[in-house]
Amino acid sequence: RNIVGTLLVVQREADPVSAMRAILDRGERRFAGATAAAAGLYLWRVDYPPRPRIPEPGDGLLLWSPV
Repeated sequence: RNIVGTLLVVQREADPVSAMRAILDRGERRFAGATAAAAGLYLWRVDYPPRPRIPEPGDGLLLWSPV
C-alpha cells in the first residue's frame, strides 16, 4: 500500500522513474506518498518473462511498466 501511494504521486512527475528512484534512494518513508487505502486494492496479475533471470548489478530496476 505504501508503494501504491507513492506510485500515484510519482506518475504526475515529468520523469516518474527518476522520481521514484529519488524517493527510494533517500531511504526514508517520510519522502514517499501517503499509504493507499486497502479498500479495493488487490493483485490483478503477475507477468513473468519466458526465461526469468536474476538481474545483474547495474541492470537497472524497472519498477512498473506504464500502460
